[in-house]
Amino acid sequence: MVSFFDCLQVFRRRPVIATVRRTCMNLISLNFGLIAIVVLTLVIGCNPNALTPDERIRQNITSDLEQMGAYYVGFEEDTSIPDAAFFVNVKSLDGIKRYPTLTHLDFTDSNVSDHDLRELISLPNVFYLELDGTKVSDVGIDTLAAIPNLNVVDLNGTLVSDASVPSLAKIRGLQGVVAESTNLSELGVRELMRLRPEIWVKHESILDPPDEP
Repeated sequence: MVSFFDCLQVFRRRPVIATVRRTCMNLISLNFGLIAIVVLTLVIGCNPNALTPDERIRQNITSDLEQMGAYYVGFEEDTSIPDAAFFVNVKSLDGIKRYPTLTHLDFTDSNVSDHDLRELISLPNVFYLELDGTKVSDVGIDTLAAIPNLNVVDLNGTLVSDASVPSLAKIRGLQGVVAESTNLSELGVRELMRLRPEIWVKHESILDPPDEP
C-alpha cells in the first residue's frame, strides 16, 4: 500500500507515471483534508461560542467563585446548579450569596476569617462545612448558629474553645462536630453532648466516638 511519505518521494523522481501521480495526489489531498478537519475541530472546541447553555453557565459560575478564592466548584449531576466550593486563598466571600444552592464548603488550611464566615449566613442550604486548619475562633462559630441546615462542621486545628459550646448547641440541624487539636476541653465536649445528646463529637477526650452519620 502506498503511503503518504512514499508519495512525497515519488514526486522527487522523474518521470512520474500519470496513474501514480493521480493516486498520490488523491492520497496527499486526503491527508491534508484530515489535518484540516482536526485543526478545525480543535479551533471550534476552543471557541466559547461552541459551549452548550449549561456549560456556559457553569463556566461563568466557576469563574465568579474563583474570583472569591475557590479552586474547585462542583455542580449537581447534569445541571448548572453549584453545590460545592473548595477554597484555599479566600479573597472575599462578598457575593457568595448568589449561590444559595451550595451545600458543601471546604476552607481547609485556607485564610478564611471570622469576618468571612458572616457571608455564609445567606447560604441556608450549607450542610457540610470544613474549617480544618484555619484561624477561625469562637467569634466565627457564633455566626454559624444562623445556618439552619448545617449538619457537620470540621473544626480540627482551629482556635475554638469551650466558649463555642453554646453557639454550637444553637445550630438546630447540627449532627456532628470534629474538634481535635483545638482549645475545646473535655468539659466543653461533655457540656455540648449534654445540651445536644444527639450530636456525635470527634475529640481527643472521646476514645470511642459514635459513627458519623
